[in-house]
Amino acid sequence: MVAEDRDVAPLVGSSERLTPAQTRRRLEELRAWGVDLSLVRYNLGLTPTQRVEEAQRLWEAAAELRRAMRYARTAAAEC
Repeated sequence: MVAEDRDVAPLVGSSERLTPAQTRRRLEELRAWGVDLSLVRYNLGLTPTQRVEEAQRLWEAAAELRRAMRYARTAAAEC
């Protein structure tokens, strides 16, 4: 399935910078939901480019884990 920009934009939120008061309010909302804010704060300190690079590294690690799982299943089935 390919997501179109019009489908994704409402899901990722606004690209406009938040004021400090808006940021505090959003963080409080996340805290109320039980979100670990340490990761949120870490990500807020990254530039958009750094966030994309981090997401790419995580994507590649997940792909490697999927390959390893397929290999393990194949090897187990051959035994």
